[in-house]
Amino acid sequence: DLHGPDGSGKSTLAAAVAHRLDLNHFPDGVLFLTGHVEHQDLLQALFDSFYQSSSPVKITARHVSTYLCNLRALVILDDVGLSPKQIDPVLDALNGSAVLVVNPEWTAVGRGQAVSLKGLPRQEAIALFQKGYPEQSPLVEQLCAVLNDIPLSVASIAALASEGHGSLQKLFNELREHKPWAGPGGDLSIGPALEQMVLTLDETDRQLLSLSAAFGGGHVASETLRNLTQLPSVDFEQRIERLRRLRLLQPVQARSRRTSASCMALPPAYLDAVRHWLVRDEARRAVVNYYVTQLNQDKQLPGTELFNLIGAVQDCAQNGWMDALKLLVRAAERALAQLGWWAEWQHVLDLTRRAAQANGDGVLEAWAVHQLGTLSGALGEFEHAFRRLRTALNMRQAAGDETGAALSARNLEALQSLAPAPQVIPPPPPTAAPPPPPPEQTADASPAPTVPARAGWKRRLKYSLMTLLALLVLATGAFAAWRVWGNGAGDDVAALTVHWEFGDAWNAYDNETWTQQILIVAKGGQGDHTYRVNGEPAGEMFEMTLPLCEGATGLIEVESSDGQTAQVDYAFDSPFCR
Repeated sequence: DLHGPDGSGKSTLAAAVAHRLDLNHFPDGVLFLTGHVEHQDLLQALFDSFYQSSSPVKITARHVSTYLCNLRALVILDDVGLSPKQIDPVLDALNGSAVLVVNPEWTAVGRGQAVSLKGLPRQEAIALFQKGYPEQSPLVEQLCAVLNDIPLSVASIAALASEGHGSLQKLFNELREHKPWAGPGGDLSIGPALEQMVLTLDETDRQLLSLSAAFGGGHVASETLRNLTQLPSVDFEQRIERLRRLRLLQPVQARSRRTSASCMALPPAYLDAVRHWLVRDEARRAVVNYYVTQLNQDKQLPGTELFNLIGAVQDCAQNGWMDALKLLVRAAERALAQLGWWAEWQHVLDLTRRAAQANGDGVLEAWAVHQLGTLSGALGEFEHAFRRLRTALNMRQAAGDETGAALSARNLEALQSLAPAPQVIPPPPPTAAPPPPPPEQTADASPAPTVPARAGWKRRLKYSLMTLLALLVLATGAFAAWRVWGNGAGDDVAALTVHWEFGDAWNAYDNETWTQQILIVAKGGQGDHTYRVNGEPAGEMFEMTLPLCEGATGLIEVESSDGQTAQVDYAFDSPFCR
């Protein structure tokens, strides 16, 4: 576990480690994954990185370790955004590989070795500063000290000083007087340097930076950025070069084999702060319009655009841009379905459902509920599937949507044939006579098949497990067949259990309050579930809005139709108060 403040060089160090290790110890290769992703989708991404199949395969958490545990690989998980509870099943699945977890906070608690990365040694920080500002000055050491010797901040301020924006003494005074703010980027690791650099930008430079950050994935092709700003080529290149010198933008390779276009990205340490404080609705709308235009022209978006597209969907949902949302969410779910990233797919659909409900779009809300129910059925969550599809059917019938109602009814009918029949438990015998001894049985002593530990970066699957026809109804309403591995369902009525998971969290633009979504996950029992939070009726997903620096505690209670009850406490703190 490699952790430390933003801008401290964690990703750079992780990449250097990967290049210097003896790769003979890792015959299955080196895998570098970055970017926030749901932990279920991370397991899918790991599976897809090491295995190939002739048709799409959705691996389940129950069986993924069967395929990953024999690997001997180096896996670097850079800022994937998982909590300690979520990272544990990933580490368990990769127990035969070396895993480096890179995060701002200590994530792999109690697992392996933890390395806390802080600022550079003072003399190294001074040397880094003087690479960008070669003049000698006794103030350099003081500047490094006020920047906590954080490499990104030191290099950025050195570049700013070399441009002549005030004396070193003036920079030092302004950095020393910096007041941390609550929210992304407000801490002392990067906040002072970022604030100083933004103050030197003119309106056009800020527009460039804002548009770059408005692309949710943080990567944007240089040509796309130039077209959106309508700047002359020479002026555009000069401004991009200055933003690069200040470390506000950095060149990255296009992550698609179909294009060689050069791309730009904000450093991850700056991205959230710039998105939160600089990106305005005009920039978000420009990005949304860009994708709407691309899709209306029937252009196929490369897979590298997925995170940007999801960001555009979120902006549409939060701002109520419903016409664009209808188009973008269908493109996003098509890509997520093909990737097997079904947790993120569920998140996008639920985001759409809530936006449609808030904006009074009953047709879109019913569509989202239908998709959520169908996806639950594909995952073997039959109780959720039946409930959601029945809700979608009722909504569509009430709205007079005959075509949509027919689709929901068809999926309900198909789901009936897939769901396991409940076990009929016979009454006890009338007498207390002991039952006769069971007949002798012969056990099959042959072991279960295992994945051969064969070296190679990719392994081709040559056998199959139990398959399930997944009903994935996309925008066309057509059925797509996937193999879902490991969705075995027992016949016994299971005891009701309940736990909760974090959903989205966001702080208000006035930075006075924040909102946390909580998903109640109830399993077992028979029939529908009813939910109560702190004694009050609630839905499967509920939200709590709190003062910025306050958390919450309480009790979640669930009851199933057969009378079983279960409860669990919840507690969480504010991630926005620093």
